[in-house]
Amino acid sequence: MEIQIVKFFQSLANGFNDVFFYLVTKMGEETFFLLTLGIVYLCYSDKFAIKLTFYYLASVAFNNIIKLVCRRPRPYLASSEIADRLHAKGYSFPSGHTQGFFVLATINMLEINNKSKRKSFKISARCVLSVLGILVMVSRMYWGQHYLTDVLVGMMFGIAVPFFLNFLFGVMPDKIKNFFSVDRFYNIVSVCSVVVAITAICLQFFAGKTIDLLYKFSAVFIVMAIGYFINKNKIRYMSNQGFKVGILKALIMLVSVIGLYALINLIFDIYGVILFVVYLFLGAICTIILPILFKLIFKKGYDNGQSNN
Repeated sequence: MEIQIVKFFQSLANGFNDVFFYLVTKMGEETFFLLTLGIVYLCYSDKFAIKLTFYYLASVAFNNIIKLVCRRPRPYLASSEIADRLHAKGYSFPSGHTQGFFVLATINMLEINNKSKRKSFKISARCVLSVLGILVMVSRMYWGQHYLTDVLVGMMFGIAVPFFLNFLFGVMPDKIKNFFSVDRFYNIVSVCSVVVAITAICLQFFAGKTIDLLYKFSAVFIVMAIGYFINKNKIRYMSNQGFKVGILKALIMLVSVIGLYALINLIFDIYGVILFVVYLFLGAICTIILPILFKLIFKKGYDNGQSNN
């Protein structure tokens, strides 16, 4: 039956749906997470950016463990009737794209519920995130990469992981929670990211194996940690200056990062170590250059002593 469900969604294939579901499926990938992380860091709170990072990485680790245990082949490998329309590596169960999106959606929804006083905004956010999540689930079947049970379980894990981690931190002794200060977190992240980057470089040059994911995450977290300490001691940038300013900051960040990446991609083949350097550069734009620029542009709030978070 699940093969028939995947076949049904693949029968909807046309030029418009290909473009639409390509963009939708990208919302479950690490690039979407990194863009979301940049927006949160620049426009809302560096502390919440830490929470977003920890929860997302914990979810990725959990998802990969389940995949290795279950080892379910993807639909296009199980049936010749299913087309491999947007190739993905690894195993099928559960859907990493679906889980990744719902982790981000759940974390942000919990934060909105805790901080926003506007009921209409909470309902609107919940509806939008739910619709986008369903579309991500459909996209994974449309491309022939997952079964219905893969995306349903991915959705359940994506919702459950944040709630479980919230519960875990809620019952954790204060002594342990106080140990993980913001400064200590960024120190640990920077050291671990340097180790990961060195590992990725060694794998490329000595084993001929390039893992782009390691380059992306290590570069972003290295420069994020550097940017945090520069901001704390020198720039003193205020991230949260209200919803309207936050939207404007987010748009400037997205246009800058996506535009620069597209321009660099026209000049270089962004691969391996070059990918690492490019992500370091784009990360520096988000964590050092734009905070300086935003502090000059959006001066309101700095003079009245408002908090950064």
